[in-house]
Amino acid sequence: MEKYKFQVDILDPNNPIDADKLVHLKNNSNIQIFDEIESQLLEYTKLFIPNEKSDKVIENAKKQYFDTGNKNNIGVWVYYPWNNHLVHLLDENKFIKLRTARNMYKISEEEQIELKAKKIGVVGLSVGHAIALTIAQERICGEIRLADFDSIELSNLNRIRTNVKNIGMNKAILTAREILEIDPFLKLTIFDKGLNTQNYSEFLTETAQLDLVIEECDCFETKIEIRKKCKNLNIPVIMHTTDRELLDIERFDLEPDRPLFHGLTNLENKTNLKNLTNEEKIPLVLDILGINDASDRLKSSMLEIEQSINSWPQLASSVSNGAGIATHVARRILLSTHTQSGRYYFDLDEELDKNQPTSTKTESNNLNKSQESITTNKELVKDISANEYEFSCAKKIIIDKNLSATVPIIKSKISECIDCANQAPSGGNIQPWKWIIHNDLVFLFIDKSRAGIFLDINYLASHLALGAAAENFKIAAEKNGMTFETIYPDSFPCVAIFKQTKKLELTTTMPDLFNEIFKRKTNRKKASKQEIKTSTFSKLTTACESIEGTKVIFKTDPSDIAELSDIFAESEKCRFFHKQCHEEMYNEIRWNKKEVDDSRDGIDIDTLYLSNLDLAGLKLSKSWSVVELLKKVKGGKGIESFSLKQIEKSPAIGCIITDKNDPLSFFHGGQALEKLWLTASKEGLSLQPMTSICYLLTRLYLKPETLPAWLKKDLLSLKNKFTPIIPHSSDNGLVLLFRLFYSDQEPIASLKRPVEKVSQFL
Repeated sequence: MEKYKFQVDILDPNNPIDADKLVHLKNNSNIQIFDEIESQLLEYTKLFIPNEKSDKVIENAKKQYFDTGNKNNIGVWVYYPWNNHLVHLLDENKFIKLRTARNMYKISEEEQIELKAKKIGVVGLSVGHAIALTIAQERICGEIRLADFDSIELSNLNRIRTNVKNIGMNKAILTAREILEIDPFLKLTIFDKGLNTQNYSEFLTETAQLDLVIEECDCFETKIEIRKKCKNLNIPVIMHTTDRELLDIERFDLEPDRPLFHGLTNLENKTNLKNLTNEEKIPLVLDILGINDASDRLKSSMLEIEQSINSWPQLASSVSNGAGIATHVARRILLSTHTQSGRYYFDLDEELDKNQPTSTKTESNNLNKSQESITTNKELVKDISANEYEFSCAKKIIIDKNLSATVPIIKSKISECIDCANQAPSGGNIQPWKWIIHNDLVFLFIDKSRAGIFLDINYLASHLALGAAAENFKIAAEKNGMTFETIYPDSFPCVAIFKQTKKLELTTTMPDLFNEIFKRKTNRKKASKQEIKTSTFSKLTTACESIEGTKVIFKTDPSDIAELSDIFAESEKCRFFHKQCHEEMYNEIRWNKKEVDDSRDGIDIDTLYLSNLDLAGLKLSKSWSVVELLKKVKGGKGIESFSLKQIEKSPAIGCIITDKNDPLSFFHGGQALEKLWLTASKEGLSLQPMTSICYLLTRLYLKPETLPAWLKKDLLSLKNKFTPIIPHSSDNGLVLLFRLFYSDQEPIASLKRPVEKVSQFL
C-alpha cells in the first residue's frame, strides 16, 4: 500500500448497524474494553460550571446535560484494530470541546474552530513524529497527511518515543496509530512508501490543498522537490533541525518568488537531483543546514559520518523542544499571526551560557575588570623594524668575522638569483627567508616573523627552507656566470652569507637544473599507476647525496607504503588535535583568489584539489572547539581518511635523513631536498611533502618536555612503527618524508612574494 486513509471504527451505539458490531466486539474475549465515560461526563459538565466545588451540584448538573439512563448508549465506542482495544468516548463535538478545553485563552474558541478546518502535511517522521503528535495533541488542524517510507529501528528510540515492540513498523503507520489513540476524530492519510514524482500532487492537493507543509525528511531530493511543488502551489513550508533548535520558515504563500532555502544554495533550476553523487550532494546539504551557524558538536559529528558514526546525532530533548517550537509556529502561520520567512535559532545552550545567575555574573565581571587592569598595565615594548634589526646583525657579523668582499656584485643579477631562490619550497609556503645585501655580501636570514611555529622546532624547518632557497640561489648564480663561497656565521638568525669569489663570466652553458626552478611544484593530485624506474631512483639518490651528510631512503614495497601511509595519517591527526598546530595550519590556508593574490604565500585552497566533501570537512574543522569535541570522543577517522586519500597508491615514498639533528644539518638537508626535487621534476616526476611525522618526531627527540602527555604517548607509538621502515636514531635529522609519483595533470603553482618583499640592498 502506498497511500490510504488511516482510521479507526467509530461506532454509534444508537445506530442499529453499529450496535450489532458493538455486541459482537464486546463478546469477543480477545478484545479489551476501556469504559471511562463517567469521568468524561463529569469533566465535560465542569466546563459549564468551573467555579462549582460541590460534588452533588456537579452530579445534578450532569443529569441536565446527559440522559444517563443507559450509559452504554452515551457518546461513541472506538475500536482500534491493531491492539484490539474498544474505548468508550464522548461524541466528536463534545470530545473535541473537552480535549481542547485546556487550550482556552492560549487558543481562543474562535481560533480553535478556525484551526479545525486546516490541513497539515508532515514529511519525514523521525523528528516529524514528535511534531505530528504535538500538532495532534494541540489539535491545531483537522487533517494531517503523513509521509515516510522508513521503518522504526532500535537506534531511533533515542528520539522517537515509542516502545521496542514497534521495531520494524513503518514510521507513518506508527505515527498515525499514536495520533488516533490521542484523537480518533482527526482525519489522517498516510503515504507509507514516502513521496515520489507520482504522488506529490495527491499529498499536497487531494480533496483539498494543504495549508502548511512541515518537512523533516533526510532525502535530499525530496527536500528540494517538495519545496518546488509548494512554491508553485503557494503553500508555506517549515523545517526544524535539532541542532541549536533551528526553525526555517519559507512563506511561499506570501512570497511566491522567494528562492528555495532563502537562496542559501542555488537549487532552483537543478534537475536530475537523484543522479548527484554524495560528493556533490553533501556540500549542498551543508548549505541547506546552514552549517556555518551549526553548533560545534554537530560540526564535529559531521566529520565522523561514515567513519565512526552512521549519521548525524539527534537527541530526544532537542526533538521534543523542536516539536513544541514547530507546532507553535505552525499555529501562528495558520492563524496569520506570523507572516515572515527566515531562520530562527532557539539555542538553549547559548541562552543558558549567556544568561548566567546574578552571582556568577558578578564574579565574571570582577574577573574581567582584573584582567583589564593587568592588560592596561603591561609594559609596552618598543618595536624595531625587521630590516633595521637584520641590518645591524649584518654589520656586526662583518666586524666580528672581519669579512670583506673581493668581487663586487651586480644588483640586477643578484635580484634575479633571489627571485630564483624565492621559488624554493617551504612548510606551508610561508617563505621564511629574508635577503640583506650589504658591502657586496649577500646575507640570508630567517625571517622570525614567519618562522618558529610548532613544527619548526629550533627553527629546523626554517633552516630546511633556507637551504632549498640557497641551492636555487647558487644554481641561478651559476647560470649568470657567478661563483659564490658560502659562509656559515653561526649567528642566528643569519644562517648563511654568500661571497662572490669570481668576477662575472658570460657563459652559454645552462646549469643542469636551472630550467626546473620555476617548473617545480608541490603536487597533491592522485598518483598514476606508472612505476618509477631503478635508473630514476639512482639519479635522485645521486642528486640528494651530493650534499655531504645527507642520504635518502626510498620505499616501493606496497606493504611499506601502506604502513607509511597509515603512520602519516595518524601523525596528521595528532597535528590536527594539537591546538597550536591546528591554529597554525589554518593560518596557512588561503581560501579564495583574493587572499592568494594579496598574500602570495600560504596554501592556496585550490592546490589541495579537494572534493566538495573534503572541502566541506576542512571548513567544518576550522573551529578549534569543533576539533576539541572530536578529540574528546576519540574521533578523527575522517581526518585520517582524508590524509590516506592524498597518498594512497603512490609508487614510492622517500625520506631524506641527515647525519646530525642540528640547524646546519637541516640547512644542508634543504639543499639536498631541492636538488632531489629539481631532478625529479626534470624526470617528469611529481613530489608531495609529508611533513608532520618528521617534525613531530623531531620535537619528541629534542624537546619532549614541550609535548602534552597524550601527544607524547601517540608519538612514541608512531616512532616504534616508523623506525623499522625508515631506520634512524634521535641523533639523525628527519628532513622530510615525501611521496613520488607520475601525474597526467600539471598542478597549480603556489604564488611567491616578489623580490622586493624579501630582500633589501643596504
